Amino acid sequence: MRKNRFKIILIIAAIALALYYLYPTYQSATYDKKLTELSGQTKLVDYLESHPLPQMSDSLKTADLDSLTQVFDTDSINYYDANAKSIQDARLKRIKLGLDLQGGMHIVLQVNILKMLEDMAKNKDQTFSQVMQQVSSIVKTTGANPLTVLSQQFDQRGIRLSRYYGDIRDDNAKVMSYLSDQAKTAVDRAMEIVRNRVDQYGVSEPSIQKQGSTRFIVELPGVSNETEVRELLQGTALLEFKLLQPEAIVVKVFQAIDDILAGKKDTLAAKSDTAASDSNMTAAQFAKQHPFFSIVRVSSQTGDAYVAENDKDRLDRILERPEVQHVIPSDFQFLYSAKAQIVDQGQKYYALYVVNKQAELTGSVITNAQATIDPTNNTPVVQMTMNSQGSREWARITGANIHKRIAIVLDNAVYSAPVVQNKIPNGSSQITGMANMDEANVLAIVLRAGALPAPVDIVEERNVGPSLGEDSIRNGVTSGVAALALIILFMGVYYRTGGVAADFALLLNILFILGVLAAFHATLTLPGIAGMILTFAVAVDANVLIYERIREEMTTGKTLRAAIDQGYSKAFTAIFDANIISLFTGAILYQFGTGPVQGFALTLMIGIVASLFSAIVITRVIFDIMVERGVTSINFG
Repeated sequence: MRKNRFKIILIIAAIALALYYLYPTYQSATYDKKLTELSGQTKLVDYLESHPLPQMSDSLKTADLDSLTQVFDTDSINYYDANAKSIQDARLKRIKLGLDLQGGMHIVLQVNILKMLEDMAKNKDQTFSQVMQQVSSIVKTTGANPLTVLSQQFDQRGIRLSRYYGDIRDDNAKVMSYLSDQAKTAVDRAMEIVRNRVDQYGVSEPSIQKQGSTRFIVELPGVSNETEVRELLQGTALLEFKLLQPEAIVVKVFQAIDDILAGKKDTLAAKSDTAASDSNMTAAQFAKQHPFFSIVRVSSQTGDAYVAENDKDRLDRILERPEVQHVIPSDFQFLYSAKAQIVDQGQKYYALYVVNKQAELTGSVITNAQATIDPTNNTPVVQMTMNSQGSREWARITGANIHKRIAIVLDNAVYSAPVVQNKIPNGSSQITGMANMDEANVLAIVLRAGALPAPVDIVEERNVGPSLGEDSIRNGVTSGVAALALIILFMGVYYRTGGVAADFALLLNILFILGVLAAFHATLTLPGIAGMILTFAVAVDANVLIYERIREEMTTGKTLRAAIDQGYSKAFTAIFDANIISLFTGAILYQFGTGPVQGFALTLMIGIVASLFSAIVITRVIFDIMVERGVTSINFG
C-alpha cells in the first residue's frame, strides 16, 4: 500500500474531481425533471432550453414573473423563482449538447459582395449603375465570382477600373488585387463579427465554418427564436445620432402634405383650423378633409406624431409621391420608433419622428455597450461609452443643442429621442425605449460587436427539431451501452480476474472523459459519442497487451509479482507509441477539422489520455494491492 500511496491519492483525486464537475449536469437534470413534474408538461423547461443564459437570467427576474405566469404554470414559475440562481449555475456548468442532439438552427449566410462593391465606388454615374445591373444579373444566373464578372464587364466597355476604385493612376490589375483583398477581408470579418455576436448571445458551442468564397455556415444548438437570430446575424448596427427638426417647421410641412392630399391650393399656409380642432366631424368626413392627419395622429399635449401599424405602408407610399416630395425639405427624414409606443384596443401605434438626414455622430465611436436595469424606474436601458474622439464630438453636439431632442437611430429605427438637458462631457450615454431585457441584450450585443463590413443574406435556414435530437441521443446511448456491454463481457470471460480489473478501470475511464468534458464546458455531439465508443476499445487494448505479456512471463516460471512488473514494463513502450500516434492524429483532426470532426477528435483525445491513466495506473494499483494482501494467483485467462 505504501509504495502505491501516491497513485491511490491520485486516483481518488481524479474520481472526486470528475464527480465534482459532473454534479452540475446531474443537478440540472434533476431541476428539469422537477419543473416537468410540477407543470405536468415541458413548457418552462423548453423555454429555458431555447433561451441563452445571458438573456435567461434577465428575462426571468422576479419582476417578470407576473407576465410569465400567463404563459407557464404557477407552480413551475414559483419553483424556478425559488431556485433561479442554482438552476442557472447548473445549466452554465453542465455538459452541453450539440445541434445534432438538442436541436437548433442551421443557417447558411452569404456576404453580399455586390453591395460592398457598390458602396466602395467613389463615382456612381449612370455607366456604373448599368455595369452593376449587368454584373448582378450574370452573377444571379451563373453563380460566377462577382469580381471576375465586374472585371470582364469593364474590359468589354473599355473602361478603366480606376475610374471608380482606387487611385486614378492604378492599372486594372492593381485595382482588382485591391478589390479581391477587400472581398476576402469582408468575408473573414463577417465571420468574426458573427462569431462574436453569437458568443455574446450565449449559445453553447456554436459552429461557424466557411463554405466557398462568399458563404459560411452557422449552427446554433438549442436556439429556436428565428426572428431574434435573423436580427442578430444580419443587423448592420448602423447607429446614428440625429437632431429632430423644429416642431413648428414639422407642423407646417404636415399641413402642406395634408392640403395636397385634400386637393387644397394654399398648401404652404399654416392653418388655424388644424386636424386636432375638427372635433365635430365624423371619422369619414375627417378622413376626406384631412387625409394625412387621418393617418398621422398628432398629440396636442406633446406634439409627437403617431402612426398605426396598419397605416405604416400607406404612409410610406404617400411620402414617396412626387407632389408630396415637392413640399418636403431636402434635409427631412421620416423615421418610425423601433417598437410600438402605444397600444390602444389591440391596435399598435408607432411614433413618427422627423429628423435631419445628416447624422451628427455615428456608432463607430462606441467602445462598449451594456444592457442593464435603470434603478430609478426599473426599465431596461443600454449604457454606452465612447472613445476620446466620440466624447469630444458628443460634448460639442450636446452642448450646442441643450433643450433640443436628439434621436438615437439604429438601422433607421428610433430607439429613443431624449431632450438634451445639459452638456455630456464624458461620452457616457444610454439608450432607452426597449420593451424588455431580451431586446436590450440584443441591441447591446450588436453595438459591442460592431457593424458588418458588407450585408449578409440568409440563403438557407433549417431548424433541427428536438425530436430528432432525442432520437440521436437514444441511438447514441443505445450503441454506446451495447459496445460497453460487449467489451465488458469479452474481457471478463476471456481474461477472468484481469478482465474484471480492466472492466472496473474502463468504467472509471468513462467517468473521467465525461468529467473532463464538463470541466472545460465542452459540447457533446453525436460524433463525440462515436469518439467515446472508440475509446472504449482503445482503453482495453492496452490491457490486452499487458495481460498477454504477463502470461508470457508467467510461463517462464516467474513469480506473480515479477510477471506483473515485467508485463507492465515491457508492454509500456508499445502502448505509449500507439496511443501517442492516435493522440497526434486527434490533434490534427481537431486543428483542421470543423464542427462534427472537431467533436469526434476532442472526445477521442480526452479518451486516449484517460485510457492510458486507467489501463496503466489503475489496473496496476489493483494488482499490487492484491499481491500485497497475499494473493498468489491471479487468473489472466
